[in-house]
Amino acid sequence: MHFFQAMFIYNSEKVIKLVNSDLKDLPSEILNECPPEDLYLVKTAYSTENKFIITTDRKLLNDLENTRISVRLADEFMAEYCSR
Repeated sequence: MHFFQAMFIYNSEKVIKLVNSDLKDLPSEILNECPPEDLYLVKTAYSTENKFIITTDRKLLNDLENTRISVRLADEFMAEYCSR
């Protein structure tokens, strides 16, 4: 099994699964900053307690910089996570 799958995707202590009915509507201040192609991802993050996205997309990181969604670049997140 791949490291990422074992540590995150199949780890019920680290992952929650949502269905469409779990997703909350985004407030306008987030919706206005969200690229349309990332709407599904941002709605999913907003619907969780931590409101957190790990991505390789620097544009998304910049677009959501002043919102209530925390965005981290994947390489930075993994380096910090693995150093613990």
